[in-house]
Amino acid sequence: SPRAIWNDEMVTVSFYSSNPHEEDWIAAYSPPETYNTSTVPVKYGWCNDFSPTYLPDGTGTLTFNMTNLRADVRFVYVKGGYSHATHVNTSQFDLTYHNNNEQLRNRVVATGDPDVYTLMWSSASNTQPVIKWSTDKDSVLTQTGIDANTTFVNKTDLCGWPANDRGWRDMGLIHSASLSGMKALANTKIYYTFGDIASDTWSAMDGNGTTRIWDFYVPPLAGQQPINRPTTLVWFDDMGRGSNDQAYTWEHYGRASYNTTKSVGALVQTGAVDAIYHGG
Repeated sequence: SPRAIWNDEMVTVSFYSSNPHEEDWIAAYSPPETYNTSTVPVKYGWCNDFSPTYLPDGTGTLTFNMTNLRADVRFVYVKGGYSHATHVNTSQFDLTYHNNNEQLRNRVVATGDPDVYTLMWSSASNTQPVIKWSTDKDSVLTQTGIDANTTFVNKTDLCGWPANDRGWRDMGLIHSASLSGMKALANTKIYYTFGDIASDTWSAMDGNGTTRIWDFYVPPLAGQQPINRPTTLVWFDDMGRGSNDQAYTWEHYGRASYNTTKSVGALVQTGAVDAIYHGG
């Protein structure tokens, strides 16, 4: 039977080989049946990278930070590096998620109109996506939902290989709804949640069933920055690719600057940042 986890949990995979080699690797495939096709894995790591015991005696572990992929995951032991990859064995258990329709990846996007911002998020199967918001955190859940539009990305929408070929993976549904009336709330904080009326699925923090209430600091209007602090922007790009685990990424050229990302997040949480420009 599958082992169930929540979004963003760490998963440790243990492995053993009687014939260890430096080009052996562990791959995570989702959905599970894609491991015997030409589809690339969603994550992978080299067996000897973080396990000094692997080459001497064939034992090792790798830790993977798993985003909710909305489909089960199968780990596969692979030999032969990239060029002669051979699937040798699969994990004893598949990995599954407690809620494939978990509401995730919310981001507030400027529209160019200071009175309107767009809230975007993703799901697996929302049919009545809405947002609720208020200036009072305790009253958010009692607000009338604002309907969201739904779009999705097809393989044919992508510009080229490998994204529209062996690198393709269905990303699910993308929802967007308007936060209107923001000019009157400039330089203040609003609170919101997002989800699906049909399935009664909302932006939950974890498995305890508590709906998470998020907050958004509405920027000051142009020319009206408070005199007690300057306008603060964060600009960054070329930060590497990856996550806070032991996985590699395609055409790997170094670990991601994860501590920098966490530092930016901490600044945002304190309300010290007005806007972020992320290039690349």
